[in-house]
Order: sequence, then C-alpha cells, then structure tokens
Amino acid sequence: MTLGLLPLGEATDLLCAIAFPGLTPTGEEREAARRLAEDLGCLPLALEQAGAYAYRTGTDLDIYRQDLGLVLDEDRDVDAPERTIAQIWDQTLIVITDRDPLAVTLLNTMAWLAPDDIPRTLLAALAPSTIALGNALGELHAYNMIAFTDDRRGVSVHRLVQTVLRTRTPAESLPDVYAPGRAEAEKAVHQALPTTPDNSLPEPVTLWERLLPHVLALAESTPPDTPASADTADTYHRAAQYLYEQGRDAHTITLRTAALIQCEQVFGDTHPNTRACRSNLAGAYQAVGDLGKAIPLLETTLTQRQQVFGDIHPDTLRSRNNVAYVYLLAGDLERAIPLFETTLTQCQVILGDTHADTLRGRTNLAGAYQAAGDLGRAIPLYETTLTQREQVLGDTHPHTLQSRNNLGYAYHDVGDLDRAIPLLETTLTQMQQILGDTHPDAQACRNNLANAYQRMGDFDRAISLLETTLTQSQQILGDTHPHTLATRNNLAYAYQAAGDLGRAIPLFETTFTQSQQVLGDTHPHTHAIRSNLASARKAAEAVQQRSAETSTTVPDPQQPSPADDQPKGPQ
Repeated sequence: MTLGLLPLGEATDLLCAIAFPGLTPTGEEREAARRLAEDLGCLPLALEQAGAYAYRTGTDLDIYRQDLGLVLDEDRDVDAPERTIAQIWDQTLIVITDRDPLAVTLLNTMAWLAPDDIPRTLLAALAPSTIALGNALGELHAYNMIAFTDDRRGVSVHRLVQTVLRTRTPAESLPDVYAPGRAEAEKAVHQALPTTPDNSLPEPVTLWERLLPHVLALAESTPPDTPASADTADTYHRAAQYLYEQGRDAHTITLRTAALIQCEQVFGDTHPNTRACRSNLAGAYQAVGDLGKAIPLLETTLTQRQQVFGDIHPDTLRSRNNVAYVYLLAGDLERAIPLFETTLTQCQVILGDTHADTLRGRTNLAGAYQAAGDLGRAIPLYETTLTQREQVLGDTHPHTLQSRNNLGYAYHDVGDLDRAIPLLETTLTQMQQILGDTHPDAQACRNNLANAYQRMGDFDRAISLLETTLTQSQQILGDTHPHTLATRNNLAYAYQAAGDLGRAIPLFETTFTQSQQVLGDTHPHTHAIRSNLASARKAAEAVQQRSAETSTTVPDPQQPSPADDQPKGPQ
C-alpha cells in the first residue's frame, strides 16, 4: 500500500518519536525536527530512517540536516522519493559499513529479491555463521532499513529501498559486471532451492512456495548486461518446472524467458539446454493461449533439431509432434493431421509401439481426427492408447487418466452416453484425488462430464459443473485463455439448453468477442461460438414472436430448445 506524504505536523511528530523515543523533545529539538521533516518532503520512509540514524548515532538533527546538504532550495524537487532516500543513505550506509560490512552486502542482496518475507535461511549462505547473520540483520533493523516478520524467520525491505539500491549503479560499473548484491542474490537463491527431486512431497512444496516470489523477483529485476550463469539458468528452469508440475504452466513465462536468455548466453543458440528452454517457453505461451508466440519458437526448435540430429532422431520426432499439436490448437488441421500421421509412423518404427512418445503421438492424432469430425478413426486410436497406457503406466497414472478422459469425450461426441458418462465420472473422481480439484486435466474432465450430462438432459448437474470449472479457469488461466473461452461457451450453451436465454446470450456475446481477439475470426472455435450465438438469438426471436401471437392471459407453455446437433464449440 502506497502511503502518501504526511502533513508537516504529523511528520514532525513521527520524526521526534523515532529520534527521541520515550522523551519529550525541547522546543529547539522539535523545531529542528520540523526543518528536517520539511526538507525530507514529509516522506514517511525518509523520516523513519533519518530518525533511526539520529537515535542510533546520537547526531543532532540540525547537524544531520547539514551533513545531508538539505539546505532549502526553491528549485529542488523535494517530492522525488528516490532522491531523498539516496541522500539519507549516503550517511547511513557509511556508518553501517564501518560497523558491519556484511550488513551492507545483505542489504544490496535483498534489493534483488521480493520485498516481503525473505527467509533468513536464504541469506545464511552469505554469512560465515548464524551469529554473524543475526548481528548484520540487527544492525540493519536498528537503522530501520529492514523489518522482521512476526516469527522472526523472515525479513522485509521497503520497496523504495530496493528501487534506490537497484538504480544506484557505481560510476565504475562496466558491461558484463554484476551490480552490487546481484551475484550474491543469484547465488543465495540457487543454494536455497530444494534438494529433494520429488517436488510433490510436502517439504519441497512448502519451500518452493516460499522461494517462488524471490525467484520471480530475481528474474524480473535483471539489469541489462548482467553476466549470464548456468546456475541462474538452472534456478529459473527448476522453478518453472515446479509450477509446471503443479499444473501452473501458464504462470511460467517470466521464468522460461529468463532461463532461455541465460542459456543462449552461456551455451549458445543450438545447445540442447537452449533448445529445451525454447521448447518449454513455447509450451508456456501455449498454456496461456498465445499461439502466435508459441508457433515460431517450436518451428525454430524443430529446424535446429533436424539440422543437428537428422529427420528421425527421437528429439526431432518430439519437436515435430509439438509443432503439429500447436497447429491443431490453432485450428490448422490441414497442416496438423499430415504432420501427426508422419510423426506417428516414424515413432512406431524408431521407438516402438508403446513408447511414451508414440502413445502421445497416437493420442494427438486421434484428437486431430476428432477435431475434423472423423470419430470413426479417432475412437479406435483412443481405445488402443488407453489400453497400452493402462498396461505400461498403470490405471491411475496421470497420462492414463488423460487417455480415459479423451475416450470418454469421444464416446460423448459420437452419442454413446451409456459409455461416456460412467467413464468420465470415474476419471474425474480419480483426477481430483490424484491431481487435485483445480488441475487443468481435472477441469477439462469436469467440462466434458458437464457436456455429457447436458446432452442427457440433466441441466442442473451440467450447469453446476460448468460454473465451477469457469470460476477455476478464470482464476488459474485468466479470463481470455482458450480453455476459459471454451468453458464459457459451453456454460452459455447449457443455459440456452435449459431455456435461460437471458443468461445465455450475453455470455455468448462476450465469449465471441474475446474469441475473435484471442483466436482470430477464422478459428474453428470462433466459428462454433458464432454459430451458437446466432442460434441463441434466433431462439430468443422465436420466443418473442410466440409471445406476441399468444393472448396475454394464456402464456405459451412451450420453451424452445436447441437442436441436438447444434455445434457446441471447443472442449
């Protein structure tokens, strides 16, 4: 929360309370406090730190004011917080450096981290002992440079303090030289990462969630010309992988971008680590629905792998599958299907029929056939993949659950609700138990089950599931993510099927506008939503026409319902 400038009287009171704690200042001392508060522009942080300096060192406020060079000047911009704080620190940091140089190192390090709840354990790597760390932090706390969390296990720094420290670059700084504290921050964060390889265990999850704000702050605050580091690239990659494993790939773009930049500088453009980072960044853009950025990254990776490994290397096949899949998401079936077919044939020959990449390729080809309306070819592929995954991975493996969800929805698409609904119900229960209620796969399954209920005529259960899924999708993926748009479209369709055109039409209109902006006017999903909106408007016109033709004392008991074959759009 940004705190505005204090009135001069209150600013004087605050300065006196900090500089003379427990004492009543004399009239001369209070007047000196008033002059200093006025020259500091009544900036709360400046008042707090100036008062702490005066109390800690016993310096007279007028002498302190003169040392800072804060003689009143009509042309001076007293409202510039960074300038004011920097002037104060020129004095404070000199004193702290003389008393405890480690304290200044820690302060410069914390400038590159998130401002709140910096773990003491993260800073411990920079101190020779726990006692030295405690003394240095105590010195900073005494000068009001930092604050401790309630449990004393964390440290917080004012955002303005961080801003000034980050931007006060020494005159002798050169390109490819770390800014003060930057190298220490990168080292401390990397050493604090969990060592347990299984990020699903409670201990690493707790540690990751506490460290993530600081990893993100580190990535976001990187100055130009900062030297690249393999360890820092690893930090960003591991943090992004943790989010990915938690089903939060949509939140990894900053980390994936930072990791790619580091890898390009450290390893070069075609190194395996760099190619992997580029592919991962494409996946993150894909997760937020930004296919315009995902496709060029994946195409570049495919070209490089073809040049380095050849056309049938497993890495090349994996890249080709990824490119075909993003074409599918973009609605470009003419390019997606032939690429999937070629890749699947090569995977079967090179890797074998039950290899993970072969199973993934078969699933994706089935999805492309389904998107093209060719369920006669899609369902056998889904069934084969499910059987193989059950045998190879087990009944409750996440990939097995994905296959079961895919098959259930294909049964729904072909109208076989007797097989679709039980399969989707079982799969949703397993996904909620194993992956969690808000995991993207669980959301997709809930969406599919809702559509099956709706097709069966059970609108109450369908609407309830879709409303839950939409809320979760908006919170996790954002309001305009393709999955969010699909869920909103399906919910509007459910409202229409239940006869609630008053809620259906506005929702269709919003979704159609967003789909045009995000996916484009010619995308198949946009076409489906446009068709749904036209059908809903036509149904509303029919209701109005019948109402006009019917006596006002005898309401028409009939409610229009959409045809069974009405397009429902993306799932």
